Amino acid sequence: MLPLYMLIVSMDFSDIESFLPFGWEVTHWLLAVAVTLLVLDLFFQTEALSLVSAGVFALYFTLWVDAPLQWDVLVFLGFALLALALYMLFWRKFVLPLVSRLLLRNAVRESVENAPGSVGVFRRIGEACFVEWNGELWAVEAKDLNEFSDREPVLIQNQSNGTFLIAKCGSTA
Repeated sequence: MLPLYMLIVSMDFSDIESFLPFGWEVTHWLLAVAVTLLVLDLFFQTEALSLVSAGVFALYFTLWVDAPLQWDVLVFLGFALLALALYMLFWRKFVLPLVSRLLLRNAVRESVENAPGSVGVFRRIGEACFVEWNGELWAVEAKDLNEFSDREPVLIQNQSNGTFLIAKCGSTA
């Protein structure tokens, strides 16, 4: 155990290459893993893969900074915040929708995406209001829910996050 301690103590951590048991070539695998996770996230559409990818990007760029070991945590956190900001501002707003339109335009739509423009049945169960559509109850929002009566047909105008915006049949407002 003592020789391992002596080896660690004798290492010069100010030079990152002496800290890495592998060369810089291997660190490029971190970049490859990060990009692969982002590409996988295009198809699985889960934010967990993207967050792990942002962490791997931060680790990759942290290894390129020649800072003392005690500053590496702060440098990593800085790169992690930068990676998350770029992910939120650039990847989610531009790249993901663009690739979805170009590559996934022929993908089968989820049934809930077909709801706008169709007719559902307004349901009032106790104090809660729902729309029955496609055999399921969905949360509902409208300008005034009191204008609807139970089991009245309604027009589904839009859906967002599992909530349907409804109007009276024949109404466009």
